[in-house]
Amino acid sequence: MMLLTILVSYSIWKKTYFSKFFSIMLFLPSVLPSIVFVVIGRFSITTLIPEIFGDPTLGEILNPPKGFFTVIGYQCLLCFGSNMIYFLGAMSNVSSEIVESGQLEGVNAFQEFWHIVFPQVYSTMTSLLVVGIANIFTAYGLLISFYETSAAYSVRTIGYNIFVSVYGSVNYYDYPYFAALGLIFTVVIIPIVLLLRTTLEKI
Repeated sequence: MMLLTILVSYSIWKKTYFSKFFSIMLFLPSVLPSIVFVVIGRFSITTLIPEIFGDPTLGEILNPPKGFFTVIGYQCLLCFGSNMIYFLGAMSNVSSEIVESGQLEGVNAFQEFWHIVFPQVYSTMTSLLVVGIANIFTAYGLLISFYETSAAYSVRTIGYNIFVSVYGSVNYYDYPYFAALGLIFTVVIIPIVLLLRTTLEKI
């Protein structure tokens, strides 16, 4: 999704056809609370779409095995707008003189993107990738919104499992186990994040 977000941000920055429409539609998940879109999405998936097409099986795409891809797709949609704000902010720092100079030299849209715009957004992309990797073991918010505490195991994340286990615990004896598990995941992810950041900075 990162590359697609950059390309869409570039097209909006260039003010291509329908760019204002797409910017409004893609910014909506960032402006309104995500739970609003989860409620709308769940209603559309389970009720509205099956009613429109007259096929009750279409309302089961939140269930395994389709639920995995439904959740990933919805998560990408929710993250699209917020990431696009970052990239558009980075692109706003591109010097118009450099762009005009490139146009006078006869660069095409791809060359302008690759040699002028992409270097400007590279540091933003690096930061988002590092933060995304760091959140691998703690992501569970969308699953709580969709399934509460009864998500199928095929769509669960590690963070969701920890949250549900602690939330449903009837005593305090489980807390040390999950606290230790969180520390272990931290020890695992720190070298991965540092290696990724160092590699991307060298590139």
